[in-house]
Amino acid sequence: MTKRDKKTAYLFHWSWRIALGKCQPTDPLDEPGVPIQWDHDNLAASKQGAQKMVNGFNLAVPPKSTNAPSLNSRHISGKAIDMYITWNGSITIKKKDGSSIAVTFMDNPNANTQLHQVGASYGVKKLATDAPHWSDTGG
Repeated sequence: MTKRDKKTAYLFHWSWRIALGKCQPTDPLDEPGVPIQWDHDNLAASKQGAQKMVNGFNLAVPPKSTNAPSLNSRHISGKAIDMYITWNGSITIKKKDGSSIAVTFMDNPNANTQLHQVGASYGVKKLATDAPHWSDTGG
């Protein structure tokens, strides 16, 4: 996903945190225009509802992402993208300066520093704690 509004960021953030037990379902403040009830008066039911949202939104969870989606994401301003890049084996990719670098596919894109170097040469930086996240700042 590339661009998202504050309402979507709110839903992503709190569903992820509640589903993973990082907060209580009573913790989220109300968001104008988002009529949602996080607390189902039963912790298991609240977490289950949040997990359905996490699954439906296809959010990255540990170990692929150790951070909750941000409430103030670079996605809101259109300066971030979530993408998975896959290929087989090793490929040679040109950096912006014209030099080439061999990049071997890794199941964990957070650890693929050679791929990060290629992106950075074009001004796209990898957030190494969130498998699909790339942005202009890396945040």
